[in-house]
Amino acid sequence: PESTRVTVLPYDQISFYYTTTTTYNTDTPLVEKAELQTSDWFSTCSDETNSTSGYGWFVFYNSVTDTYSQPSNAIPYSGFDSDTTENILDDFFNMLNNKELTLITRDDALSWASEGYSRIRNKLNLTNTEFTSSDVSTISIVSGTIEYDLPENFDSLIAISSGLDTTDPGAWGGNKNKIEFISLANAYTYNGRTTRYYIRGSKIGFLPTPGSDVIYHYLYLCRALRLSLNTDEILLPNDMEYILKDFMLYRAYQKLQNPISKTFYESFEKGLNDGIIASIKRDASNPSWGIAGTANV
Repeated sequence: PESTRVTVLPYDQISFYYTTTTTYNTDTPLVEKAELQTSDWFSTCSDETNSTSGYGWFVFYNSVTDTYSQPSNAIPYSGFDSDTTENILDDFFNMLNNKELTLITRDDALSWASEGYSRIRNKLNLTNTEFTSSDVSTISIVSGTIEYDLPENFDSLIAISSGLDTTDPGAWGGNKNKIEFISLANAYTYNGRTTRYYIRGSKIGFLPTPGSDVIYHYLYLCRALRLSLNTDEILLPNDMEYILKDFMLYRAYQKLQNPISKTFYESFEKGLNDGIIASIKRDASNPSWGIAGTANV
């Protein structure tokens, strides 16, 4: 009939491989170019040598056009950790009924997980200044060049310094030769001699114009990158990854036009606020207040 759905399989064969790390290669084939098991839900393969360590991969093959698909994500033999995308998606789909499952795609769920993760990390970075901190990073300053690219996952700067001895564990704590901030509004009228930095979009700039090559070291808070692999880790304090499922259910029931969606958003907000409060202070020192070195008194 005219309304019959036609399904086309772009590949007719499948290969399985084993690796010891999460880097894909074809050095250890398990099955190569086997016919797809079209009479079953899945094409399967068993590994008689490896059991609890390493990773499995599969790739499809079209024997007519001699073309391969992109390789799958790494599938850990030991199973996915509780804070990985795969487990979050599995838990989410387990909470939907059969009818809802036919209307919600994996792409939908992955998009909602990424959105919720970004919202949580953005709010976390407003109050917690250490959980998402980067490693000590470097910027190679070139004489005559004012602006430099910031990392893709840059959220906000913690501190930046010049003349740092990275072999000395106490060097960073002393904030030696700390570079102070200047607002963008004042940056291009700055006539001072002391180095200042400013942030403009995805760039960091230094004034006055650098007159020599030098290395700066800095720490920054990282924003959440988009979840794309089933092995991606959701890095949040106090097991906050569990509230992601409330946000995903909120988006799902929005799509299904079910008024219950509001309930899940309220649950997400409550879990987020509780988690943020618990994660603001994680060190052993007492709270303290003081006058900033740049304040006018």
